[in-house]
Amino acid sequence: MTTIAQTRDLAERLAGLSPAKRALLEQRLGARARGSSEGPPDRPIVPRILRARAPLSYPQQRLWLLHQMDPANAREAVREVLADIEEGADAVMVKPAGPCLDIITLVRKVTDYPVAAYQVSGEYAMIRAAADRGWINGDRVIIESLLGIRRAGADFILTYFAVDAARLLNAGAKP
Repeated sequence: MTTIAQTRDLAERLAGLSPAKRALLEQRLGARARGSSEGPPDRPIVPRILRARAPLSYPQQRLWLLHQMDPANAREAVREVLADIEEGADAVMVKPAGPCLDIITLVRKVTDYPVAAYQVSGEYAMIRAAADRGWINGDRVIIESLLGIRRAGADFILTYFAVDAARLLNAGAKP
């Protein structure tokens, strides 16, 4: 539905067109309304077939543990972390943070490298949904979930609750 303000804006924009541009616009709109089009025919977008993986940039090569692992295999996670460190990683990341607190703890025990934890959107959604329904005290659970991740050994946490956590901690919430 077009509002009055949008109609006025469109009228002002049309009034600002030069006569040549206005004639071209009317010609193209008229052709479109008649079902014909001037110019090259629209071609479908064909996906490009990759013959090989695109090379990673230097920053991408330096990034943390980005590949997915079997969540039930803690030993594999530790092996992958150690391999990433040998390959030159500056830090390692565990995700999802909440369900993998044990992995965060294991990684912290085997390395002094910075350990990041990513509290994924699903964790955020579960806490937010339960708080919205009144089943939990959302503010307390936000702080407790982040504290649990920190206690497990994460040096820093990436979370969708960053703004909420900053507000709560600045207001004096106890971690």
